[in-house]
Amino acid sequence: MSYQSLLVLLDRSPACTPRSILAVQLAEKFGAFVSAYAPTGMTDLPATTVDVLTAAAYNGDEWDVFYSNASTAIDDFAKYCDDARFERFDTEVGRWPYIENLLHRVNCSDLVMLTQARPDTLSDRALRKLTEELLLHSARPVLLLPYTTTDTPKFERVMLAWKNTRESARAAADALPFLQRAKKVYVVSWREHGDSTPTQERADMDLALGRWLQRHGVTAELYAEPETSGITEAMLSRAADLQVGLIVMGAYGHSRIRERVLGGATRGILDSMTVPVLMSH
Repeated sequence: MSYQSLLVLLDRSPACTPRSILAVQLAEKFGAFVSAYAPTGMTDLPATTVDVLTAAAYNGDEWDVFYSNASTAIDDFAKYCDDARFERFDTEVGRWPYIENLLHRVNCSDLVMLTQARPDTLSDRALRKLTEELLLHSARPVLLLPYTTTDTPKFERVMLAWKNTRESARAAADALPFLQRAKKVYVVSWREHGDSTPTQERADMDLALGRWLQRHGVTAELYAEPETSGITEAMLSRAADLQVGLIVMGAYGHSRIRERVLGGATRGILDSMTVPVLMSH
């Protein structure tokens, strides 16, 4: 199994350079095509509705600035590909309605790449909302790089944060290209507060997961962790102990009246990630 089509989001932030370099490196590793998509700044529109009043607030001058910034990001990416002699790519400037168009392109790709929004930073509020929209509404895995990323990350050691749920199983399947190529794979599960699943039943489920991974050519070390109420802290601490370069996990959400929100563990990782994270919903 391999990814054949990668979608990378471009902007003019410093974080775009390591993201672009990684996209090309992964494409060469997987034999994939890269589609580079640059937004026009209108990232705060919801995925399911079109706010006409919000769209009308952008006048022609502002649109020209948005378009110019996106076009510059595209030019920078194309130059890097030319310098790297990488030819399997195309580029596109995102147009309104931006998120609806982006979701369509994500669903026609195998993996989408972007960078974590800086927590509690007003300028990255739109990026955080965009990330949540992609996690909850797209049909593809999202590879997120920490905003502190400067060097190209390596994925030789991978931790699968396992929970016996649809989202976690989806993430494991979506991450198989990384798991199959990693030198070390760790499957770590935590007994969350209030979980009454018998110990033997948990062991049987972990054993079944290990067999499934083996059938896909992945040999993993399995760890069953004790009960914790701070799953985000426990996950990041274990990742540091194991010196992994990638965390794979399910992205969890639940319904509220007229909105969908991310679960606590997902929000915690989006705020505090220390290594790249691959999430699927």
